[in-house]
Amino acid sequence: MKSPSPFVWLATVAWMVTLAAGALADLSFAADVREWIGLFNGKDLKGWRFQEPAQNSQWTVGTAALDPQDPR
Repeated sequence: MKSPSPFVWLATVAWMVTLAAGALADLSFAADVREWIGLFNGKDLKGWRFQEPAQNSQWTVGTAALDPQDPR
């Protein structure tokens, strides 16, 4: 039986290294699983903070709607 060419060996080893790296990366991300944190409660900005001091901040929570009679 004839042995495979060096290219076949290289391709096989590269494929196996890629699979192993993917499996290890998946395991490392699984260790960082934390509890889900809701970013916005839909009512106010409770729990949010500014990177800079919010001396003149005018952020508010509100609703917005499009008017089908005035589509500009």
